Amino acid sequence: NIPTSDGFGGFVNWVNDDWQGTGKPKIGVLYWNDQPSGAQWQMAQAWALAQNVDIVPQGYSIVAQDLTAELLALRTADVDYIWMHGITPNAALAVSTYPSMGFDENVKFCLMEYVGADLLLTLVGDKAEGFYIYSPSTPATDGSVAAQHYTDIWEYHGVENKQSDFRYFLTLKYVLTAVIEQVVADVGWGNLDSAAIYDALLKLTDIDTKGNTGDFGYGPTKRLGVDSIIMAKFTKTGTVSISDEMELPN
Repeated sequence: NIPTSDGFGGFVNWVNDDWQGTGKPKIGVLYWNDQPSGAQWQMAQAWALAQNVDIVPQGYSIVAQDLTAELLALRTADVDYIWMHGITPNAALAVSTYPSMGFDENVKFCLMEYVGADLLLTLVGDKAEGFYIYSPSTPATDGSVAAQHYTDIWEYHGVENKQSDFRYFLTLKYVLTAVIEQVVADVGWGNLDSAAIYDALLKLTDIDTKGNTGDFGYGPTKRLGVDSIIMAKFTKTGTVSISDEMELPN
């Protein structure tokens, strides 16, 4: 839930920076309507409403084959932005359906990090042009262990504008690096077992990329792995970054 909630929060911040209209911008939220998935973005809902935006939530099934009714509800609500919680097949369905729904041309439709930009382009081609997406990233200049892992992944992938900086890769690499160093310091390589790893995890107090320290685990002052996103816009053949790295709210 934490990455989705924080990512939605970052998107809300971008909306407020981007908004040129009067009054509050109205964000339509397309989200998976099973309870656990709904909770993923709703964790940030109270915070988001305090950021001078209005929210129009609209649930849909992760296995939906038709989003006409859901998109019509958002059009009727006269939203200014749409944020979609979904994976690549959901995004492909939305991208294919959206142009026929009669939305105002100024509405901006944003996909989240679960969507693979390259795969989406193979599914829908240039229909994706004009849609938005954000990807998680760690600044390569902040000097942290996670930032170095980000750099390594980027260099390994080797192609610009590929979504190579997945949050979970960075999180796992960062935590494993820290915990193995702690285990070796505690008991040495020869005694590296599950109990030693568990004990080491409990000792980790600095597992952040930008100084949000705390005991191992989740919480409002704790961060694992990535702590920023970059907004991008689809062209006919790829994506173009349209923002600097934006620090995520916790």
